[in-house]
Parts: sequence; structure tokens; C-alpha cells
Amino acid sequence: MSVCAIILNYFDENGTIKCIESLGISKLDLIVIVDNSGDVDAANKLTLRVNDFLKLNPDKKIRLFINKNNIGFSAGINKAVKTIEKESLFGYYFFINNDAIASAEVVNRLLYELENDSNLTMAAPLIRHMNDLQGYLYYQPVTGLVFRTKKPWTISFLSGCCLMLRRSDFHGYILDEEFFMYGEDIELCWRVARNGKKIKLCSDIYVDHKGSSSSNKCSFFYEYHVLKGHFVLSRKVLKKAGRFLSFFIKPIILFARMVRRIVICRSINPVKAYCAQLRG
Repeated sequence: MSVCAIILNYFDENGTIKCIESLGISKLDLIVIVDNSGDVDAANKLTLRVNDFLKLNPDKKIRLFINKNNIGFSAGINKAVKTIEKESLFGYYFFINNDAIASAEVVNRLLYELENDSNLTMAAPLIRHMNDLQGYLYYQPVTGLVFRTKKPWTISFLSGCCLMLRRSDFHGYILDEEFFMYGEDIELCWRVARNGKKIKLCSDIYVDHKGSSSSNKCSFFYEYHVLKGHFVLSRKVLKKAGRFLSFFIKPIILFARMVRRIVICRSINPVKAYCAQLRG
């Protein structure tokens, strides 16, 4: 079945082109680039780079969607899928961050896994950042803590940095648009498990992830949306008793995170973001 790749760009046309180049001769029928920069100059630069790439690679099928504003990761993906599906239907979608470098092998292997297991909804490779390899992660929704090993009452999830999923397992939207960015991959994996389907880590393949090309990790923007993701997750995935516990516990854990972030960033942006989230 056909495969469509979707890549979101945010002020990084060079990274986006490198990401596309890394996919090589893979089983992709279409590559969609979504520009979320919300900036005319950035959109023009990206358009020029894409046109140059197509001149050198006329066999590639690429569509470029430019949003007037940064509508967020989830909304950007969903809008692209909705627009594409007015013209063509795809059996599988491949999402990859534009600051990640993959290979044709990654795409082909993920597709193989999905085609050979009808109960598998999503497959992903390891994520390599510098010398660190990241596979399954485990999110504790009451506390907001993330672990590398399985703990009680945690949600198993795979990073949204790079994944492939089966379209027919989703009715309507794919990503929850209440998450502007950060947290949508946790909710997605939780929803897949709730529906009785599987996610799979292919631990013998990986992508290289530079990390955080779409946001400054000490900016108010970054801090605010990370915190927002934690609070939205509590409301989405916890039952009444869990939400009650999280109401008291998670703000304490996130306060400790805020103090640590102040030291790391040497900025008061974590304080501003924490206070903004508590105000609702």
C-alpha cells in the first residue's frame, strides 16, 4: 500500500532538505513538507530550496504546504493529512522531524513491520542523539515523570521524532490538537493501546536526531508548551482518582523541574511559563 511522508519545517530549510535527502530510494509515494514558520521570508527560502531539490531529483514527488501562522505540530500534521486525502488516500503515514536524518532502510523496514502484522498500528526506530540511543519511554501521568525502564502505572510510548502508522486504525484525526507540541506522542501511543492495538520499536534501526530545531530550549515558548503538555495529559489519560492525585502531585514535580530549568537556562522563562500554566 502507498506511503506518504510528512515533515514539518520551522525556520530550518537546510535541515528539511537534508532530512529529505537522507530518505534515499525508499518506498515513499509522496513527501509532504508543511511550513509552520508563519514567516514570508522563511517560506520563500524553503520554496527555493525545495524547487532546487526537485530540479536535481525530478523523480521525487513533493508537495509543499505553507501555513500563514505556526498552528502547532499536531494541527500541522492533521491539516496536511486532511488536505492530501481530498485527492489521494494513503495506507501509511511516515512522520519525521526535519532535524532528523534517516535512511531508505528505516522507511522500508517500518513499512515491512506494519504490512506483516495487522494488529500493529505504529512502528518506530531507535532515536540516536549524540551517543545516546532512545527506545521505549515510560510516562507517569500522575507525576509527569519519564522513565527509561517500565514502572507501575506508566504509559509506554515511542518518540514522535520518527514513526510510521497505519491510517485505517484512525478515524478522523491522527494527532490530538490540544497538544501544540510536546506530549502528542504520549497521547497517541496511549490511544493506540486503549484501542487494543500495538506499537513496536525496531531496535536494530535508528535515526540521528539533532534535537530542538523547532524551538529554543530555554525560551518561554518551549517551557510553556512542555508544561501545557503535562497538564493536558493528566486530563486526557487519567481517570477521576488519578486526576485528583495529579492535581496535587504534578505541580510539585513540575515546580522542581522549574527550579532545575532556571539553573540550566540561567533565565526566568521557566518561572514565567510555570506561573502562566497555573493561572490556566
